[in-house]
Formats: sequence, C-alpha cells, structure tokens
Amino acid sequence: MRVHRLSTGFQGACAVLHAALLCGAAPSSAAEFRPTPVCEAIIAGEFTKAEQLLGAGADPNAGYGCALIAAASRGHLTLTGLLLDRGANANMTSTRSRIYAFTGQKMVQVPPDELQPDRIDETARRLKCTLRGPHSLLHEATDPGAPGGDGRDGVAMLLVDRGADPRIRDLNGATPLMNAARRNSARVVRRLLDAGAEPSVKDRCDRTAGDHARSDEIRNLLGTRPAN
Repeated sequence: MRVHRLSTGFQGACAVLHAALLCGAAPSSAAEFRPTPVCEAIIAGEFTKAEQLLGAGADPNAGYGCALIAAASRGHLTLTGLLLDRGANANMTSTRSRIYAFTGQKMVQVPPDELQPDRIDETARRLKCTLRGPHSLLHEATDPGAPGGDGRDGVAMLLVDRGADPRIRDLNGATPLMNAARRNSARVVRRLLDAGAEPSVKDRCDRTAGDHARSDEIRNLLGTRPAN
C-alpha cells in the first residue's frame, strides 16, 4: 500500500489512510530522496493526516527527521510538540547539514575535511559553487527571511525548552541568536540568552548578534548580557 499517495491529495483521503493503516501499511515508509509520509502531509498542510500517521506509530526521526524540520520551519507549534513528545530529536539538523556543492545542474557532496574554517573559501573557489549547511532546527525556527510570525517564535522557544543547543552555529558561523535579533523577536532573544546563547560570538563576516539587531530593544537586551 502506497501511504505516500494517501498522505496528501484527494477529499476523503483521511478515511482511506485510516483503512490502509489498519490493513498494515507502513506509516514510516520512505523512498530514497523522498520525504516520509508524515513529512509530505505536513508540507501539503494536511496536518490531520500527519497526526493520524504519528498515532499509527510513524517514526518521527525517519527520513533524517524531515517531519520535525517541516513542522518547525512552518511554525506549527502543535505538530512540533507532538513530534518531540514522540521522540523527535530537538537537535536534528536539516538536510542542509549534508553539505553539497552546486555547480550548474550538478550536485557534488563535499568531504567534511574540505569544510574546515581554514578551507571553506578555498573549497568554494575550487568548485565555483555555493556551500550550504549545517542548519539546525533552531536556525529554521528563527530564520528572519521565512514566514510564520508568532508560530515560529513559539516553536523556537519550545525547541529551547526541549534541549535544543542555543549555541549551535551554521557553516557561516551564524547562531540562532543572530537570527532572532534580525527577526526582531525580543522574547526569543530573551529565551536564547537565558539558555546560554553567547551574544559576543561573531559570524564569518565578523558580526555579532548585536550587529544583526534591527531595533534598540534588541540591542539593549543583548548589551545588558555580559559576554561569556
């Protein structure tokens, strides 16, 4: 039974999906390079089906944790909480943590030793490419260029409460605190600072979270915290 085809799409599919699961369809089945059924349902906005699949025992960490990534990046607080309750890893990195070089239409995986801080620029020049990753769930939830508003803020704070590392950095040295400062989210900035985020850390452009801040309120919050 193709659970993938039932996790999104036509009217009445919830009942059909329920029947398929009762008949033994695997709720976590995933083909290579394809999202899991739970992830596909979340991406399609079929949240009831996602909950249905989780209730049937779908593995929340299957497919590199794509379901949690999809829920967090969309600011869906209820599903994010449900996935975490079912054992999803709050420190999961997105598929962008599998570093790739994009050269025209060709995608080439880059060996980790070529991504050390002293070799990143050399690697990018050699491959004439863009390098991406790693990208944590906290980076997703605090991404200043993404929609989601209060939903994303709620997800970010939930992830911190569930043990997500507030000091994690991406390939460019950016932290969730820098993202939250750019997003102008005072409550997320406070929560990250309380959890141990370091305002004095600099990204690869030599900028701190305070440099990324877009308001005096955020700058004041960051300025009142001593550097660690």
